[in-house]
Amino acid sequence: MSAFSNGLVEDYLHRRSPDRWLQAVRILEMCHRGEIQVADDVCLRLLKDTAANPDAQGPALDWLTSIAPPEVLERIAEHPNLCESTFLKLASHFSPLVRAAVAGNDRCPQLILAGLLEDENPDVRYALAESYHIPGELLAVLCRDDNPYVAGRAQKTQSRAGQADGSANGSVTVFLAEDDDFVRTLLRMGLKATTNVELVGEAADGRAAVEQVLKIQPQVVLMDIGLPDVNGIAATRQIKAVLPQVRVLMVTSYDTDDDIMGALRSGADGYYLKSSSNIALVSAVNCLAGGGNWLDPGIGSTVLRRCLQSTATPEECLPAVNAAVQPDLAHELIDSLLQIVDRNQKANRIYEAIVLGEAIVAAVEKCCGRSHAKTAFVLAKLADLYYVEEEYRRAEEFYQKALEVNEATSAGGDMTLDEHISLLGQVFETRRDYEQAELYYAWSLRIRERLADRSLVDESRQRLQRVLGLQGKGQRPGPPQPLSSI
Repeated sequence: MSAFSNGLVEDYLHRRSPDRWLQAVRILEMCHRGEIQVADDVCLRLLKDTAANPDAQGPALDWLTSIAPPEVLERIAEHPNLCESTFLKLASHFSPLVRAAVAGNDRCPQLILAGLLEDENPDVRYALAESYHIPGELLAVLCRDDNPYVAGRAQKTQSRAGQADGSANGSVTVFLAEDDDFVRTLLRMGLKATTNVELVGEAADGRAAVEQVLKIQPQVVLMDIGLPDVNGIAATRQIKAVLPQVRVLMVTSYDTDDDIMGALRSGADGYYLKSSSNIALVSAVNCLAGGGNWLDPGIGSTVLRRCLQSTATPEECLPAVNAAVQPDLAHELIDSLLQIVDRNQKANRIYEAIVLGEAIVAAVEKCCGRSHAKTAFVLAKLADLYYVEEEYRRAEEFYQKALEVNEATSAGGDMTLDEHISLLGQVFETRRDYEQAELYYAWSLRIRERLADRSLVDESRQRLQRVLGLQGKGQRPGPPQPLSSI
């Protein structure tokens, strides 16, 4: 950079006045005209700062869209001061992330939102579906979307919006605890980008945050970890001890293992990184207000890695997995978690697999319901792990639970049901409880006869003959036999 351009940038970096964004735009314009040379990373910072500045005005933001990369356009699309022409331009951008950001902006004209209903990318329609500001008639269209995830999200939004309409003011009350004035302004702007959030108080230190939250009793608290006087983790613990119903979302730049797990152990219901978008912030607030948990995608791997440490207990894992398995992503994330379980099982790290499996079972029951097919699957998976570990009573317990769920969700004669019943028979045969094993093998035989699978029918008859022969020898239940003997 030349001495002149270097001086402009230095002046900008030290400027803290409300018109700071004007200086950034001036530098970018001069650079664009070739009058000065500025390093690419400095230009990117100027673009991001302007896009995030709540005082930036529509015409300047509109000009920025002609030079900004998609990652900055996402932030611009969330800005409350956009002109209608800028909304229209961004709504047709090639990046679905930019279009999704437009869909989440409550200042976006209804006509443009209606156009996004036909967007070919389901992520854009999903962003519309989770927005509480879109008109009811558009939400009704999304409830009938061909994509089940979009339709399901729209139905949840419609349901929660109806619940909010029945409350005193239809808003989620939020308290903000953040010591940095500039960051607090950005968060405030993000909250004001939606009509169903009411900011009811702010604090710049942990002690004041605890005092005011206990007095105001908001629905959701946005809590920075690095607060002075009392840090955010300690403040969360104090709030939860008195008001466990208040939902706490950690809003911070800290992403280390200790900070994340410390926050979750303190009772925090979610974890949001300041580098994430305003749309994600509003989604997190609404998720917590609706009784869910939120974990920023940027730290999901950290949480799962901590869950798989040999010192972790199911009680430690459960809050983390509950936060990671958000209701709207439940099936996708559960499948990923089960893959981690499988890898640990294949590596003979059975204890680690069981620890995570216990946490997943509780999370799936919460997200999918007690009588869901996915619940039966993870219960049976956990039973398999206990069986491999030769903890037969625990294996029997979870096989029974899986069987109960599967009976409620299946037609009664499918292969999955037969698999669970056969495994229960093997469990009891291993424990030398041959009478109980006979009951399950006989039940399995009836199912296999209905399925008309000759090889499976023969297998069931052989098992029955084997346990009947063992009963005839007068053998009593005793210590488990080696698995290889079955």
